[in-house]
Amino acid sequence: MKKRSDGEHRKSIFQAIFVPLIFVMILQALIFYLSAVYGGVEQSLNKNASDILTERMTNRKNEVETLFNKDWNNLAVCEKYLDELYASYQKEYGNMPFADDTKLQVKYISDAFDILANQLRENHTNGIFLVLNDKTEKTSFSKDGNENKYGCCIRDMDSTSAYTDREDLLLERMPSSLVEQTGCSLDSWWEAVYTFTSEDNGSFYYNPLNAAWDNPDADGEDIAYFEGTHRLSTSDNQVVSYSIPLTDKNGKPYAVLGVELTTKYLSSLLPNKELGDSNKTAYILAQHKVGSDECTPYVANGALYNRCFREGMVIPCSQTAPTGGFILFGQDDTELYGTMAKLNIYNNNNPFEDDELVLIAVEESDSLFYYSQNVKHNLLFVSAISLVLGVVCIFIVSHRFAQPITSLAKEARNVEPQQNFHLQHLGIAEIDQLVDSIEELNKNVSRETARIEFFSRMSHDMRTPMNAIISFSSNEMLDGADEERKNDYLGKIHNSGQYLLGLINEVLDMTKIESRKVDLQYENVSAKGIMDTVISMVVKLADQKNIDFVRDIKTPQNTYIKTDTQHLNQILLNLLSNAVKFTKENGRVTLKCDMTQVDTSKMHCTFVVSDNGIGISEEFMKKLYQPFEQEKEGQGGTGLGLSISKKLTELMGGTISCSSQKGVGTTFTVELDFDVAQNVQNEQTNISAAEEDTDIEVLKGKHILICEDQPLNVLIAQRLLERVGMIVEVANNGQLGTEVFAASELNHFDAVLMDIRMPVLDGLGATKAIRAMDREDARGIPIIAMTANAFEEDMKMSREVGMNEHLSKPIDPKLLYHTLARFLSI
Repeated sequence: MKKRSDGEHRKSIFQAIFVPLIFVMILQALIFYLSAVYGGVEQSLNKNASDILTERMTNRKNEVETLFNKDWNNLAVCEKYLDELYASYQKEYGNMPFADDTKLQVKYISDAFDILANQLRENHTNGIFLVLNDKTEKTSFSKDGNENKYGCCIRDMDSTSAYTDREDLLLERMPSSLVEQTGCSLDSWWEAVYTFTSEDNGSFYYNPLNAAWDNPDADGEDIAYFEGTHRLSTSDNQVVSYSIPLTDKNGKPYAVLGVELTTKYLSSLLPNKELGDSNKTAYILAQHKVGSDECTPYVANGALYNRCFREGMVIPCSQTAPTGGFILFGQDDTELYGTMAKLNIYNNNNPFEDDELVLIAVEESDSLFYYSQNVKHNLLFVSAISLVLGVVCIFIVSHRFAQPITSLAKEARNVEPQQNFHLQHLGIAEIDQLVDSIEELNKNVSRETARIEFFSRMSHDMRTPMNAIISFSSNEMLDGADEERKNDYLGKIHNSGQYLLGLINEVLDMTKIESRKVDLQYENVSAKGIMDTVISMVVKLADQKNIDFVRDIKTPQNTYIKTDTQHLNQILLNLLSNAVKFTKENGRVTLKCDMTQVDTSKMHCTFVVSDNGIGISEEFMKKLYQPFEQEKEGQGGTGLGLSISKKLTELMGGTISCSSQKGVGTTFTVELDFDVAQNVQNEQTNISAAEEDTDIEVLKGKHILICEDQPLNVLIAQRLLERVGMIVEVANNGQLGTEVFAASELNHFDAVLMDIRMPVLDGLGATKAIRAMDREDARGIPIIAMTANAFEEDMKMSREVGMNEHLSKPIDPKLLYHTLARFLSI
């Protein structure tokens, strides 16, 4: 590499950074200016304004569509009643009872009136009508120019009223002989029959009727027809209607049933104020024929519509705007912006579906896009001001910035190389962040190296038991092996699995601690027996290596303390198992416990774990509690035990310390304070003993349902349960589990083993579904989670949905039998 000569020119910070930065700012301001004027800023703002208009229109469309599909056209009950009534007429009077028999038509209208009036109330529409068909086949319109049809039409001009009688209902069409019995008033344009001068004049009747003749196998809703604004007479209110044909079992239409909505009522459902300025916006309900570029208005609301559109004027929707809507001009040449959406009122393949019903929202373009023009001008002004201020600030800041960086460079140059070093902070956030980053970089490199080494060790430590499991279960090893050797292989496979599970549990424990998800569970336990479980486990470990395990336990009699037994045992077991591991055969491990009562409510406890093993070097003592650290390779484990012990001790409000001498031994001291429990009996439950004493006879002959999708897990669970005489049924997912349970006889199953993670429906959902079933055994049957989800939050969710117990995989047979026996012996 060529060495820089002392005389070679060097640029200052100002020359190297700030001068180019000034040119960048100028270029940036120019680009910003051009983009604001000629770029996509205006289009984006216009698009946002258009999207807001479209969103409001879509919300309104959805509300109207919901009213239409859930209330207005809900004629199923009325249709069923009228069909049954007509069928009874056919049975009594023949297949076509209305043909040339006006008396039967009048009688049918009389019988149908009550259901029509009730349906009008329920649908919240302004009118309901029934027009009878007196033809036996499809015919052309009458040549004399008009046709009279019997029927009835009832109006309720205020659908929100709460009348219980019918005094508010108006008769528009009704045979005169039936008027008195209805209890309704006659409207001023009442007539006894419907008079149609052409099919177009009565399209709300003829169109669905003819569609029924042409499609005898179709349901009425599939050939329904929506008719735009029309009147029964010249003085009548304008209405829109939705009608369906009524057919007999042979598909022949005998009537048309429909509902009406006044344009005034529809207009009230389209509040154009929600679009913006009420004088510059409008809602329009219109007809749009598929493939056409025009819409025919039916109903509108807004002063803008009255100003820009005359009656009968179609709305062109072909001039598409870049923002997605369309541009149109009113009759006063006002430029308008419109957006529309189709109302889904027809079923698929309806013969009239090409005549779409659409909702259109329009607004004056100047009003809608006002902000984009205003923002564009403001952006140009701000960009110019920002450029001037930026250049000035760069000149001011450059001097203050260059000087501390020079000082920092001098300091860094004089720092001696070392593992941990600290540079002086200068009080400038960005420079101080750089200093922190340099210091942190060293830590991260060390930490990352440790993590890489950890994963390398984990790979090695996990492959070792996995190699044993795979090898001892292979055909090559089993071929020719006698029963004794096979049993030996099974023992090695089991021990390897237990070792592998231990590795996984340690990693999970560390994960929970670092994510602060450890929940300390304090309970009242005997001070004298607090370490019995740990001692019994360490005795076995020490005996295997012929190590002398010395105990010096000083605890008060008949005293109970409050502590998290599980995590306290975990701390001590980590320390003791390490002591055994790093002590040679015929060595010594000592556990001392000294409990001193501070006062009536506090107990101070000192635990000392010492050994005469290999000891710890002074260098490694500096990183003794760091995760993943191990002084010697090949000793097994993950290097997490001491880190877990330290963090758990601190979580419990205590301290842990260590002294060690290489080749002499190591001593760990744990200091903890406990609350004294007053007047309590020993609440500690020896689960292991309970498992040993479990009476598995109670399980024999019991029916159990296993919900599990993993075939190997099913095989294991089924074998364990059938081994003790249980009758097992299996469902491969939660949905099948709920179906099997629902189909079973009452109290057929005695218990359910439920996996959590399953396809189709998981265990939580399946438990909810079973508990919600309307059967007595669904609420009381024991449902036990049997899952690999082992975190506390997983157990909490299991309890919340109604599970009785939570067992973690891999399955512990004794704990499984004990748990089932505990519930099934009640």
